[in-house]
Amino acid sequence: MKYNRGLLINFLSVEHDKKTVSGIGEAKLLVSDVQGDVNLYATVNGSTLSGTMRRLLCVPGLIINLYSIGTVIDASVEVLFSNNTVSFSRDGTVIMERKRSQKEALYHLDI
Repeated sequence: MKYNRGLLINFLSVEHDKKTVSGIGEAKLLVSDVQGDVNLYATVNGSTLSGTMRRLLCVPGLIINLYSIGTVIDASVEVLFSNNTVSFSRDGTVIMERKRSQKEALYHLDI
């Protein structure tokens, strides 16, 4: 996530050689010095859902928050990309859905 330690709960310092992010932006190696949990809220079909994202890396130099699809799948959430829309479901119930930005070709999640 962008470097905003104020959003983290249960945060702890990490060793620089163990938590790195590569292949983003200018193809330089970004190093995280802290990780923690973030409480989040998403609106789906008019209902507000809450949850906690765990073990997020807080990365200086990152200008946008990134969401790991692999981590989501590991948490038993199904992710479906179809017709420029991404849907996240658990136990057959959609918990989040967003359209792809035509300008940036990114999916901006409302969390």
